[in-house]
Amino acid sequence: MSITLNDLELPNGLRWIDEYTWTPVVQNAEYSLTGAMVIEEAIKLAGRPMTLLGGDRFAWIRRSALNQLKALLDIPTPSLTLTLHDNRQFVVIPDRNNSYLEISPLPLLYDSGPSDPIDDTWYVVNNIHFLILSEITN
Repeated sequence: MSITLNDLELPNGLRWIDEYTWTPVVQNAEYSLTGAMVIEEAIKLAGRPMTLLGGDRFAWIRRSALNQLKALLDIPTPSLTLTLHDNRQFVVIPDRNNSYLEISPLPLLYDSGPSDPIDDTWYVVNNIHFLILSEITN
C-alpha cells in the first residue's frame, strides 16, 4: 500500500516518526495563593503533529511530483487527506510553524545534484510536517 496526499502518491519510504510521542491530554499545573497545587486537564481537540521522515535511502521523488506536492502544501488552509500504508486516513494541514517540507537534491556520488534539473530529476524527501485535524474512520 502506498502513502497518498489527496490523489498524489508520496514516497513509500516515509515513516511517521512521532506517532507515539504525542499525548491527547493538555495539562496546566500551578500553585494557588494558598500554596496548593491546582491542576487542570482537558482533551486536545485537534492539532496533533505528524512528521513523515524520509531520507536519501528511503524517500525519493521526481521533480514533477515534487512540484505538485509543493503546490498542494502552499494552498492556505488546504483540506488534505493523507492515507498511510496501513490505510489509516487523516485530514491534515501543513505545519507552517516548522519547515513543513524539507527536500534536498538526490546526491549522485559526491555531487549535490544537477544544476539544471528537469521533471525527471530525483529529489530526497527528508521530512514533511503536518498537523492532524481529524482521523477519518471507515
